Amino acid sequence: MSVNVKDLGTGLIFLGFGLGYGINAYLTMRVGTPLNMGPGFFPVALCFLLVAIGAVVLARGFILADGNGSGSGAIAWRAVSAITISLVLFGALVSMLGLLPGAFMIAFVTCLAKSGISLRTATLTSLGVAIFCALVFGLLLKLPLPLLGPVFFYGRG
Repeated sequence: MSVNVKDLGTGLIFLGFGLGYGINAYLTMRVGTPLNMGPGFFPVALCFLLVAIGAVVLARGFILADGNGSGSGAIAWRAVSAITISLVLFGALVSMLGLLPGAFMIAFVTCLAKSGISLRTATLTSLGVAIFCALVFGLLLKLPLPLLGPVFFYGRG
């Protein structure tokens, strides 16, 4: 019996996260009904959807197996590293730098995940993402993050 390892792994991860978080949300929060939703309704519904997607992907791993049993290529370590580093940097530095530089930094480091991207393209893309994030999250949604952090106002007061 051959399986597609990539789909099998993805389906198991989805099932694990969906069941884990879904059971936790169901046991710790009031779910309510669709007409009278409790705080746990939306997390449980999302987890149910994640479990359903995981079951479909898992079944696909058995049905659409390629015959050689692998189904997965090499791990893109550059992309995994760049995205992980950007998330850690954002979490560690956003309170000091603010939303605009933090979003620029996370987008720029994430752009480095793609090989062959020019510095100019990465900079322009990051600038666009940072402006978009500042407009949406800072001005429209009014997240309690300053656009520019205290490091930019050091010594002014």
